[in-house]
Amino acid sequence: MTLVIRRQYPPWRKLWIASRWKNCVSGITKIMARMLLAPRLLRRLARLLRRHGATADEIIGDSQVDRDLGRYFGGGLYEREIDYLVRNEWAREADDVLWRRTKCGLHMTADEKNAVREFFAKH
Repeated sequence: MTLVIRRQYPPWRKLWIASRWKNCVSGITKIMARMLLAPRLLRRLARLLRRHGATADEIIGDSQVDRDLGRYFGGGLYEREIDYLVRNEWAREADDVLWRRTKCGLHMTADEKNAVREFFAKH
């Protein structure tokens, strides 16, 4: 006889997940209406939206194309996001951004991580 234990979720969990997804789709729709998006850029901005939620619009600002977001470091991380993290979330070094605030370091090569470290060394 095998004992199967099923995890019981609270009844509001599905509504919570649906509302988060709805907010994410709503945010992407607003961004798409404003920017000229290539599919690759849409994936990057979706990551940014998941990381920052409602503040993603503040980070993106008045950008129309991806070059308006500044340098792309890899892993979905743009220069404008780093500037936002330094200004508003007290990120002081590259590891603050790569591992503590965004976890973008998980999706970057060693060269891309070093580029972020060099950026912090210069600024």
